[in-house]
Amino acid sequence: MHVTSDHIHVLIEAGDEAGALQVIPEAIESMRSVLLKRNASFKFQEGVHVTLLPPWHIQVLASFVRDQDRYHSMNTVEDELDQIFRPGIAATPNIN
Repeated sequence: MHVTSDHIHVLIEAGDEAGALQVIPEAIESMRSVLLKRNASFKFQEGVHVTLLPPWHIQVLASFVRDQDRYHSMNTVEDELDQIFRPGIAATPNIN
């Protein structure tokens, strides 16, 4: 998990797609509940972006999540959404 002032990345590893689809709504509600209890101003502006990946991509995504501070020193949240999470956009992230 990586938390910034304007977005959160959470990596959840599940045994299969059905397991992931079951745990994602529960995880979202748990995060929302914790943030609200801490009086955090929290609202999903564009919803939740979910990416289901095969197991061999876990380490790549884990590295991306760990590297968020460096990534966002060069890219905005909008850049990240356009480059990585919005469907139909084919781009390469600027990870140097």
